[in-house]
Amino acid sequence: MTEILAESKQQVDEQKEINKLSYQNVKKMKNRIKKIEEELVELSEDLEVHRELRFDPDYYHDFEKMDELNVRN
Repeated sequence: MTEILAESKQQVDEQKEINKLSYQNVKKMKNRIKKIEEELVELSEDLEVHRELRFDPDYYHDFEKMDELNVRN
């Protein structure tokens, strides 16, 4: 009887450890997704600024400024 209880306790402990690791993995993934989404928003804003500059007459008519934009991105 005590062996059965010990085995049951061990199984419960193993399941708790699996659940703990699973929770930690989910939390890590959520944090990573959040960071990637923030980076994506930042890069999208940079791209929009770059696009606006490409069609700005000061840049559009100046070959050197256009080259600078091309090198930057």
